[in-house]
Amino acid sequence: MNCYDFPVPRIKPPFFALSYLVLAYLGQRFVPPACILPEWAGRTGVGVLAVSILLMASAIVRFRKADTTLDPSGKPSVLLRGGPYRFTRNPIYLGFACVQTGLALALRAPVMLVAPVAFVLTMNTLFVPYEERNLERKFGAKYRAYCRRTKRWL
Repeated sequence: MNCYDFPVPRIKPPFFALSYLVLAYLGQRFVPPACILPEWAGRTGVGVLAVSILLMASAIVRFRKADTTLDPSGKPSVLLRGGPYRFTRNPIYLGFACVQTGLALALRAPVMLVAPVAFVLTMNTLFVPYEERNLERKFGAKYRAYCRRTKRWL
């Protein structure tokens, strides 16, 4: 048995995203005010947040239209390749990481930038390998061709 054969955790990705964000926010409270990001970072963060939300919404709409599962441990019925799936195989996870980044920038809180790093590492370790293995088993050569054309993140 290798690491890809272990089941996906019962705790879902949004829990990790929110938990890391809260922990990073609490950590930021112990940073001196002199260690705050510049004002332009706040404006940039609002833009990143908006784009991130649109990215996630677009991906979720694709799932709903295709009538397939959003659950990482579920059984996919369709290989999504259009919309945001043309440039990333994980637009919802990417969206979560970008929301965390956008919030850190909007709040001008550099310590909060740890949250998206922790989230991406968690997804790459606990979720993405499992999901990719399931998709390869289900869709075979079609999925492998998609992986050659489309990056995991960006």
